[in-house]
Amino acid sequence: MYRPLMQDHSAQLGPVLYACAAHVTEGSFEKTDIGLSQIKRLTSIVDGPLQRLSLIIADSLARRLLCPIQGFAGALIHPSDYFEQSVLQTARCNLTKLCPYISTGFVTINRAILESMEVEKVVRIVDLSCSTAPSHGSGSSSFMTFMGDKQDADHNALLFCDRFVEALNYYAALFDWFHALVAANPRRADELARVERMILGEEIKNILVCEGVHRPERHERLSQWAMHMGRYGFDHVPLSFRAIWEGNQKLMSFGLNGCQSKVESDCLLLCWGYRHLYSISAWRPHKGSASGSREHILVQPQRQMI
Repeated sequence: MYRPLMQDHSAQLGPVLYACAAHVTEGSFEKTDIGLSQIKRLTSIVDGPLQRLSLIIADSLARRLLCPIQGFAGALIHPSDYFEQSVLQTARCNLTKLCPYISTGFVTINRAILESMEVEKVVRIVDLSCSTAPSHGSGSSSFMTFMGDKQDADHNALLFCDRFVEALNYYAALFDWFHALVAANPRRADELARVERMILGEEIKNILVCEGVHRPERHERLSQWAMHMGRYGFDHVPLSFRAIWEGNQKLMSFGLNGCQSKVESDCLLLCWGYRHLYSISAWRPHKGSASGSREHILVQPQRQMI
């Protein structure tokens, strides 16, 4: 079972990874080179989730060290440039189908949507996961419900060192869960390996290497998400007992002992062990807010991971 790297004194990789990140922050090529060599040596001993994660992080640290040098950033070929779009799309679909957290989010959100629809005669549903949103009817209601299923992590920290610590511990838990998923689905090991490399791996690299407009992966914790929603005129809508119950039933149906959940502020937090990985929440514009409309709109946003 996953334990935070800062508390796992038996893991040799943890201290080396933290030290290497510090050397990158300092801009020391010599120290970073030594650190990367140590990481490569330690990851060659055994093939496990932490070892595979460490290789991705090592690649990210090397790229981050080189990127500030004029000409290097443009000369480096991004690995994702080699991904065939059809294979990449298949990997995304496999993640959606096999990830217990995403499936749980869909079940919980769908129940909340159905409950919202019970109080309205006419409902307009907007699904932002589609390139064109379907529109169904119009009405005279004056509120919108916003459903959120998002990764619960602080990957938007301004300082790289803070972002690195959060990303390392978050993805250590995520890769540990993914390792358990592969063990439970051995026949799909090749498919899941592509998901790990093409989806999770590229997500990590974006968080650790890129800055500014080039870094779309900016996951935030539920508390931060709530502040943003409040700032833009949204009120929190508590998830119902039934929505939470159905979500928990779906999560447990995968049979992975580490998959857990808990309710916090009437939102559903999905965890691996005690590490929060995803949060599910519902919001609607404050009464009289300019964010509202003259229709009851249910918004199901595209998953940030995919």
